[in-house]
Amino acid sequence: MTMPVDPNTADMARQYAILASIKAVCCGRDLLASLMSLAAGPLSRHPHMTDKDHQALQLLLTFFRNLVSIPDPAVGASSSAPHSTLQVELLLRLFDESVMELVLLVSSHANERAFKADAPLLLDTLAEVYSVSGVNGRKRPICYTQHACVLAQ
Repeated sequence: MTMPVDPNTADMARQYAILASIKAVCCGRDLLASLMSLAAGPLSRHPHMTDKDHQALQLLLTFFRNLVSIPDPAVGASSSAPHSTLQVELLLRLFDESVMELVLLVSSHANERAFKADAPLLLDTLAEVYSVSGVNGRKRPICYTQHACVLAQ
């Protein structure tokens, strides 16, 4: 559902629009909280997690990484939100719903056998979270305060 758009597709604009709508839905209050509740069971069994527990966490982490990787609609494209507003809103929601705490928690255990394979996924997630599209598609770091995201100058 949140896989990157195939560059060889004939309808790339439509696929990007679908991804942007998924991103917008995830900015709602209840969806991320519900997804985070799925992590509670597996995490409560750590360090004695089963393979099924680990796969559930890995699926959630992959979804969150794919979600922050979805590009915002370009300026001038049909969108109800200005450029980067959707990404900033999503990032604030990820912090509010403790998704980033989950990413950091699992990252702190990346040297353990259960999470070693997840290190690249976690690194990619953090890289996406702490950067945002800047001028001409270049990435600029984002600075976080308690409840605000600010583009670095």
